[in-house]
Amino acid sequence: MKTLLKISLLAIVSLALLAPAIAQDTPGLTITWTTALAATNPDGGDGIAQFITYTPGIKPSPSVRAKGYTKFIVQCEYVNLPNLTPIDVYVGPPTSPKEPYGKLVGRMHIVNGEGSLLLTSTRAPFVTKGTTVWVMAHDTMIMKGQF
Repeated sequence: MKTLLKISLLAIVSLALLAPAIAQDTPGLTITWTTALAATNPDGGDGIAQFITYTPGIKPSPSVRAKGYTKFIVQCEYVNLPNLTPIDVYVGPPTSPKEPYGKLVGRMHIVNGEGSLLLTSTRAPFVTKGTTVWVMAHDTMIMKGQF
């Protein structure tokens, strides 16, 4: 019984000491932009694009989150295309006649009318106000939106 009491007391003290460290949230700046993607033809469906970035504060904690991150997410649904149809996602503005929709940032495949793309810090595009997102299937625009 004494051993059980000692172990319980040790566990309670450990949790009490650990709780403040877990409860602290890293100070910093989180920006989340979301835009609807509108269908441009009958195969289009509905979609959404989201850009999330976190920048740590001046005194970041040594946690993983303190390093900051960026995420770029595109989700499409009700797309009237066959399963496994490749869908390309471009982020613009257009840079040249060879890239009329901006930069190709990723590819997703339609499964049961839905598709999603998640790009994290190393591959996420830089987004600003006015950045356009194009969703293309076989060189045909199916959705478009602007941040």
